[in-house]
Amino acid sequence: MSDRNLWINDDSDVVHPNAPAGGGGAGFFKSAAPLGVNLDITSPVPHPFSPVGRNTVPTEEQKQQLSDGGTPDAGVIDELPKFTSTTGIPLDVRADTVDEFGRNCNAALGDKNEVGHMQPTINYNLEIDDIGRVTKVNMVVDTQIVRPRWAGGRANDTERALIKRAEELIKAHEERHRDIAKTFTARACKEMRGKAEKKAEEIFKKVMKEMDKAQDAFDALEGKIIVEHGGPNGNAGPATGVRTGPRK
Repeated sequence: MSDRNLWINDDSDVVHPNAPAGGGGAGFFKSAAPLGVNLDITSPVPHPFSPVGRNTVPTEEQKQQLSDGGTPDAGVIDELPKFTSTTGIPLDVRADTVDEFGRNCNAALGDKNEVGHMQPTINYNLEIDDIGRVTKVNMVVDTQIVRPRWAGGRANDTERALIKRAEELIKAHEERHRDIAKTFTARACKEMRGKAEKKAEEIFKKVMKEMDKAQDAFDALEGKIIVEHGGPNGNAGPATGVRTGPRK
């Protein structure tokens, strides 16, 4: 049998309690509970004071299992953030052609490459137990999307259809940004539980940096509206299609 808490110090690092970085302080015991209480046969490593445990160095996988609190009970459900979505009033953009629509969208958003925008607002309120571990994150994620809407112009039927297609692509792109935000905040919420408050905050910052990188990578891959032209005049010919492409 083993008590997983003995392996984790006050900074939520996995370390033997008798090591210099251990959490035991004076004497040998970190846990304030009577001997034999809070025993857990599901722990992935032996008790640190057992003959085997005195000389055990946990593997990275075992450290991760200990940090996550071991194997959860089948009835325990991971906490998820509360997701809310705010879609602001679309930006009215007038245009006669799909090319002009793209340029005017860029101007409306103040960026020569941006035709839509998604911004998450993330808040959390940690609940801590009597040994300093996070029991509940209480995370709320509100995602706000700003996107353009064609407000009319002198477009012919072909240009009107292409403008509508561009609107659909922009909306789908920003919704994908929203999905990325949901994925990473759900991961942060899960990883913060069971950690010391300081460690939980470090995890949040780390995951948010990874989320920003993922958002940038998605924009780099398909963050630009590209209008395709055909006919003998090439790019000077009429617009024949619209798609997303790499933002250069």
